[in-house]
Amino acid sequence: MTAPMDEQEAISKSKAGDLDSFNWLVERYQVQVYNLALHMMGNRADAEDAAQDAFISAFKAIKGFRGENFKAWLLSITANACRDRFRARKRQAVVPLDSLLLEPESTAESPEDYALRQELGQFITEGLAS
Repeated sequence: MTAPMDEQEAISKSKAGDLDSFNWLVERYQVQVYNLALHMMGNRADAEDAAQDAFISAFKAIKGFRGENFKAWLLSITANACRDRFRARKRQAVVPLDSLLLEPESTAESPEDYALRQELGQFITEGLAS
C-alpha cells in the first residue's frame, strides 16, 4: 500500500472507492475521532463503538463530501454518531430499580402447589403399597 501524498489526494481516491486511501484517512484521524467520542460518551466501550460507527458512516458518505475541511466534517459525523447512540439508549426499556428488589417470599403455599403436593403424596403412597 502506498500512502497518499496528501489529504486531498486521499479524499479523491476514497471518493473513487480506494479503500487503502480511506484507511490512510482513518489512521490520520482515529485518535481525534476516538477522543471526541470518549468525551461525549463517557466510557471507552461506547466511545469505541461510536468511533467505529462514525468511520463507517464517513466511508458511506465520502462521495458526497464537498467541503474543504475534512477533519471538521469527520468530527461532525462522530458527534452525530454519539448522539444517535444516546437516542438509542433512551428508547431502550427502563426497568425501575424498585422492581429489581427482591420481595420477601411468602411462606403460605399456593392452592396449586398444595394440589400438586397432595397428588405427589398419593403417587408415593400407591407406589409404596404396590
